This record gives sequence, structure tokens and C-alpha cells, in this order.
Amino acid sequence: VVIRPTSGFNGTVYVEWLNVTGSADLPVDWAGAHREITRQGAMYVGVSAQTVGVNQLKTSVPSRYGSLVHPGDSYSYDIFTKAAKAIRTDRTVTGGLKPRRLIAMGQSQSAGRLVTYIDAVQPLKHAFDGFIVHSRGAGGASLAQSPLPSVTLPSPVAIRDDLDVPVFVLMAEDDVIRSNALVRQPDTSLLRTWEMPGTS
Repeated sequence: VVIRPTSGFNGTVYVEWLNVTGSADLPVDWAGAHREITRQGAMYVGVSAQTVGVNQLKTSVPSRYGSLVHPGDSYSYDIFTKAAKAIRTDRTVTGGLKPRRLIAMGQSQSAGRLVTYIDAVQPLKHAFDGFIVHSRGAGGASLAQSPLPSVTLPSPVAIRDDLDVPVFVLMAEDDVIRSNALVRQPDTSLLRTWEMPGTS
């Protein structure tokens, strides 16, 4: 899903890893931030990176999505990277607009995928210019899932501190409680965490 400004594009594209907790793609960050994104003159792209989201699209609108084939969530990191490349290079995606910066974002289940992406993929592919990790848990997502052998991660998982792009971690009070505050990291020049008291 691509939502473009009609005028005054500021060069920023927010790229959301759509949350599939409810067995369908959910644009959680778009729902919470759409007014500010549009007020800024930014563009928004929601990416169906995971199998369950694509399968739900195939079922709900077979005339449009029935031919899609998702190879499995082990490939979700590559799908997200290829979406970033398409946004940067394919002017049909951006309606002729030229992006200057791509900010990846994801909430809860998607935040876990982003933590793994930040630690394992971003240093190799440099696909994004920054990240917003919203309501993460203590761990990250597996690097590989069925039908490939699972590659699990330890818990807790810290966000690496040698990145060259900014990472903003936004935690509700409930997120901090559920992760037992295990993922607290000191702020650096490129990593900032906001914990919001009284929020669910």
C-alpha cells in the first residue's frame, strides 16, 4: 500500500512492516501516526512481508491477489529489503516522487521482526536511513522459519550499537513490564528509547 502526498513531498518515506498478529496485515503505526505523516508531507508504504498477510490478501481479494506466492517467513527480511529498493528506484511506486530518506517502522510483532532486521540485515544491505521500533518485546524474531531450519535468537536481544543510522525505540509502560525491562539500553548518539508511563 502506497500513500503519497498530493503536493509538497518532504522526501521522507515511512515504510511499515505490517503487523500480522490478527492473521491479516494491520497498519498499526499508520493508524496512530497518519495525521502527522500527512502533515509533514511524507509518503507512507505498508509492506506485506509475511506469509499470513499475503495469504489473507489472496483469500479476501482473489481477483487481485490470488496469483501471489509467498515462499515463507524466512524470506520476509529479503522481501522488506526489496520493497525498500523498489521505493528508492521505481518511480511507478512513488508516483514520480524521489525519496531522500526511508524510515522503517513496525509495532509489536513487527517490532520483533525489525529488531532482527536491524541487527542482522541492515549492516549488510543498508536499505533504510532510520528505524522506529514501536512496542518491542524482549526478543527478536527468528532468522529462519519452516520450511527452513529455525534459527532462533537469544532473549533478551539488544539492538546493536554500531549502526550508522538512527534507531528510535518507543515503549509503552505495558511493553516495559512485559519485557521485564530486559531490553533497556543506554541512549547513544544514534539510539534513543522513550518509555511512556501510564500507557498500555
